[in-house]
Amino acid sequence: MATGEALKCFDTDGSPIIKEDTKLTSRNKDSKKYQTPFGIVEIERHVYQSSKGGKIFCPLEDSARTIFAATPKFAQQLSRKYSQGNANSVCSDLKENHNRSVAKSTVQNVTDWVGSIACAQEENWDYAPPEIDEPITTVVFSLDGAYILMALESECL
Repeated sequence: MATGEALKCFDTDGSPIIKEDTKLTSRNKDSKKYQTPFGIVEIERHVYQSSKGGKIFCPLEDSARTIFAATPKFAQQLSRKYSQGNANSVCSDLKENHNRSVAKSTVQNVTDWVGSIACAQEENWDYAPPEIDEPITTVVFSLDGAYILMALESECL
């Protein structure tokens, strides 16, 4: 309930808004269910549209940065769990440890979107390569915990 109340803080009062030089007016409140770390919350929130129709805009979702009706914290949890296993294992973990029934498609859609956000941001990130004190003389590859030592000789390079 507390997360639902916190989400409501991102909603507007229903007054007209301007987005990208277009006036949008509220089509009244619309109910939607959101996935949170603690369960599903249903919220009545304002949705907007221009007088010409077209795409609907929800300020709450934009301001709260929801992803496929998931809060950012829940999206982070799904992404973390999904990075350690597959969608079925995420669903099982949520059911067993959090008493949450979540569809496999929800896990996949939310984590795919989070991944696309990370990929888009990666173009803006700069990485400074670490300074190396000594030249690299050994390279090790690992496959399922079996370490294969490979020695590279200058002739092979």
